[in-house]
Amino acid sequence: MVGDGINDSTALAQADVSMAMGKGSDIAMDVAKMTIISSDLTKIPEAIHLSKSTVRTIKQNLFWAFIYNLIGIPIATNKDKILSVHSEGITEEEVMQKVKEAGFKIELLTQ
Repeated sequence: MVGDGINDSTALAQADVSMAMGKGSDIAMDVAKMTIISSDLTKIPEAIHLSKSTVRTIKQNLFWAFIYNLIGIPIATNKDKILSVHSEGITEEEVMQKVKEAGFKIELLTQ
């Protein structure tokens, strides 16, 4: 819903996606989810494109944050064990066992 007047404010408030035009009434701008500063109707597709690209960026950031935590949490929880590999002369098989344990922790976190 796109509107700019007092009579549009009810529809703007109830709409899932609502845009108010900048030179419209204050109540329309208050209840709308988005306000386009100018009164140029050609800005509406630009605003929709901008909002879609913003959502895409948020999803990408959440994905990379999840991957970072997926890798970082097991390393952080096993930091002492990983560092002790060089000082204690732990065998490669024991290192692989610790990596598997970290994988199980990741699996528990994702469930």
